[in-house]
Amino acid sequence: LGAGGDIGLGILLLQRASSPRQRRAFAAVALAGIGILVMTALTSSLDTRKLTSGVYRTGRAALPEQAEVFYHRDGKTATVSLIDWAGRKTAILTNGKADASLVMVPGEGPARDEITMMMVAALALAQQPEARLIANIGLGSGLTSHTLLADDRLARVDSIEIEPLMIEAARLGFGERVRNTYLDPRSHLVTEDAKSYFANTGAIYDVIISEPSNPWVSGVASLFSREFYAIAKAHLRDGGILLQWLQGYETSPELIASVVAALSLHFEDYALYSTGEADLVLVAKTGGRLAPLDAALFRQPRLAAELERVSLHGLQDFHIRALGNRAILEPLFASFGAPANSDYHPFLDVHAEQARFLKATLREIIHLGRLELPLLELLGAKPALRAPTRVSDYFDHGGAQLAVRAMGIRDEIAAGTPGPILSVDRDYA
Repeated sequence: LGAGGDIGLGILLLQRASSPRQRRAFAAVALAGIGILVMTALTSSLDTRKLTSGVYRTGRAALPEQAEVFYHRDGKTATVSLIDWAGRKTAILTNGKADASLVMVPGEGPARDEITMMMVAALALAQQPEARLIANIGLGSGLTSHTLLADDRLARVDSIEIEPLMIEAARLGFGERVRNTYLDPRSHLVTEDAKSYFANTGAIYDVIISEPSNPWVSGVASLFSREFYAIAKAHLRDGGILLQWLQGYETSPELIASVVAALSLHFEDYALYSTGEADLVLVAKTGGRLAPLDAALFRQPRLAAELERVSLHGLQDFHIRALGNRAILEPLFASFGAPANSDYHPFLDVHAEQARFLKATLREIIHLGRLELPLLELLGAKPALRAPTRVSDYFDHGGAQLAVRAMGIRDEIAAGTPGPILSVDRDYA
């Protein structure tokens, strides 16, 4: 019904609850109020640059001059917007909060978000190479589903999105960059709440990917709860895989420990990866231990071409981002003393807003993969990068940058002639 319908329903209920004497006075007040509301709507002009500024988060009451709003609509569950940043990058927003951004100029490097959306798809295919049916919760830009569908082995990808306007806006804003999501016959777009969808379907998947917005956004924390993970497990085949995007910003280690504790109740093994300097991906298995990653996805030509954009060229680009498995990380997360997040005891929902305002981060966890001593490798929590080492440089991952630097030092030592790297890193000479 929209806002007008809600107001009308409220007036009707108040009128019926009033006495006959009150109803006459109430009718006059209601008519005057409706008149004022109509006049305001007819004479006022709302500035979309202010409406999409996310002032509650950024402190800015309007978008910068180089940003242009070219889509802004109120949907069933959120206001959805598209912003063009100086003709280079497009972002999709819900209620003024950017949920995904893609660089749209051919030949230019990716936005920071892109590797997370693509790597979660690549990890799913590397961890479950025999997967044929995949569910992806939270459409966002549509890039994750697009990347999955670049693998010709898949039979179907169901993208589950609660807000219909997100589906419309992503197609309008990102077009060719996410064409598989809209044009591939194996792609199925489902407009429904994820929990309701799973409650009403008997579908069993090989992989479920969950990419909700930040936990401090109203209603989102329920997609990080023990009840949600129980539902996900019930819709995975034995040995199926769940992948969970975890934002590493505006959250704290205690909150992530609460999420991992909830997930651990239903999944026997898990591994944690960093994608860049601000995001994590949790990979969990329903039965038994996680198998080693499979390199077959890089033999899919269309998929390999997509992953090249974010410098994912081989399994070592995954291994350098590995932060540990359950055996190593469980004692660390247990040390925070956080309870398992639950719909009935919502630890995450209650504390997420505080973490956002304090600008908490998961920097300590993200940096586990670049300790001065190779402790994770020695403990068997991640594969050792043995010769030949081929890690790709990436602008938003310090671990990959350090590995590339070390490879350069190795090559110069092997050549027997100090080059530009050894000239700078004299301590290694």
